[in-house]
Amino acid sequence: MLWLCLRFPQLPLELFAVQQAATGPSAVVDNQRLLVCNRAAIDAGIVPGITPATAHALCDQVTIFERDPQREAVTLQRIAYSCYGFTPAINTQAPDWLLLEIGSSLKLFGGIKALLTKLNQQISDQHFSYRFGLAPTPKAAQLLTHLPAKQKPALISCFDALTGNLQQPEQFSGLLNDLPLPNLLCEPRLQKLFRASGFTTLGDLLPLPRAALGRRFGKNFLIYLQQVSGELIDPQPSLILPPECDDTLLLSDAIVSAEMLAFPMKRMLIALCGYLQGRQLHCQQITWHLRLTNNSQQKIELTLSRPQNQLDHFLALTRLRLEQLRFTAPVDTLRLQVTEL
Repeated sequence: MLWLCLRFPQLPLELFAVQQAATGPSAVVDNQRLLVCNRAAIDAGIVPGITPATAHALCDQVTIFERDPQREAVTLQRIAYSCYGFTPAINTQAPDWLLLEIGSSLKLFGGIKALLTKLNQQISDQHFSYRFGLAPTPKAAQLLTHLPAKQKPALISCFDALTGNLQQPEQFSGLLNDLPLPNLLCEPRLQKLFRASGFTTLGDLLPLPRAALGRRFGKNFLIYLQQVSGELIDPQPSLILPPECDDTLLLSDAIVSAEMLAFPMKRMLIALCGYLQGRQLHCQQITWHLRLTNNSQQKIELTLSRPQNQLDHFLALTRLRLEQLRFTAPVDTLRLQVTEL
């Protein structure tokens, strides 16, 4: 097996985008501290960890959103649906991880690099940024998302392009062993123990006797470490697609322009196409429900001449119908409903 992990560190902020790119400084606050910031905010001196008041003092034009974990989970699931064209073995893990088993898909896409290129285009079309890791085990793939970008080509070269088999084990072990221990998914108290013991990288721990590790750091950590190394199996349940597709998106800013609506609608349509491909289905009718800020609703029904599951077709028809609409108030909620599969 070859596991691909996608980590979305900017997800709490990027999900609020209602346009393709937010040019102004923006950030997300969680427990009265900034959690993530965009590049414009960082350029203004705003960094994670400071308070909203400090951020406004540094830049009075910064937009700060309250973190919305439920919306993050829905958005992560929407991204997962969009990946079903690459593999049916997909798992989401809170708060910002996707795990995909891609070994069985490599020949279909022409190898690891070709698959990663197509996947990058798919996610870039939704305007989400991510980091990736590759490994024979899910937890090692998660850790390797923290590998610096300049080392990713070396990581890819560790695996056979068409089978996904590990062909450079020493090189792979070197990359994994060099990872700093703060990247491990473990309790803060264990991180303190690591520092007190003088351990700084994963390579400091992996060679140690397993019994000694268990006594010193606990059974749960030992199991985690053995799943990282592949000594213990780490079964991953695949995401189960619902029998119907009914997706709702709350817009962070109400939209008055049909042109601006096309961006969040595209995100939803990409997820729909992944859902249809994952279930090997086509649909002949989709319905958009647009809720306006004055509590009225407008509906767009698209009836297709034949069953489809292709993004370009859905998007072109949606754009065409949007151009014909006139809104009596801004739109604050989108709902995409598939009525005929």
